[in-house]
Amino acid sequence: MKKFFLFLYLCSFLLTGSVFILSNAMTSEVTPDSISGNGNPFLFPLMILHPFILFFLYGTTEYSMRYLLKWSSKVIRICAFLAFCLVSLIFVVTFNAVKSMQAKIIKINDSIDGPNQIGYLNIYTNSLFFNGYTFLMVLLICFLIGCIWALITKKEDPGPIVVKRLKI
Repeated sequence: MKKFFLFLYLCSFLLTGSVFILSNAMTSEVTPDSISGNGNPFLFPLMILHPFILFFLYGTTEYSMRYLLKWSSKVIRICAFLAFCLVSLIFVVTFNAVKSMQAKIIKINDSIDGPNQIGYLNIYTNSLFFNGYTFLMVLLICFLIGCIWALITKKEDPGPIVVKRLKI
């Protein structure tokens, strides 16, 4: 069963990675002063391969948990902290890039009065949200969940219990 799970995970990894790379390569960067095209044709295979993507994310979480169980709780906590810091960094950088693009759109387009009239997800920000960094962020989130899962399932010997007596 472990070999079959590994085989499915590797197939899911190859399918997800190749479709993601192709869809990322085919996404044209739309500037605020240009007209949007017909979209990205490689986004359709992502919908068809949705079960493989979900299995890949679950497999990444489970394999990271299995790998981390070999380490001490302190090392797992450090890995979780580093993963959380990287996820936060990628999120902040992406959010700032989207805010910057939103400001450019407001500056160029006369029909938009303020940031409330244009959302964060629009045709101009697709290339900012769907890139290698956000894919890495999703993988790091799976790794972070694997760290938490490993900490929950890890059963370390607490050592001898020392009871201090209180003086009354």
